[in-house]
Amino acid sequence: MRASVVIANYNNAKFIPDCINSLKSQTYNNIEIIFFDDNSKDNSLEIIEKFENVKIIKNKHQTNFGSLNQINAFKKA
Repeated sequence: MRASVVIANYNNAKFIPDCINSLKSQTYNNIEIIFFDDNSKDNSLEIIEKFENVKIIKNKHQTNFGSLNQINAFKKA
């Protein structure tokens, strides 16, 4: 059975390496990592693109409501 992990991100570049490395170090290996970026203004995308086997979804329709953007992240993923 495959486990999917969705990461909804907005300007959290400094936490991305620890998050991805933690997921990749789990004993359960059948993990799909889906990274949803909500138009981050920092270097989040540059950092996540350095990791292999991470599906990246870029949100192009950001709203002014952060919680709605996160809900949309999980719907699209």
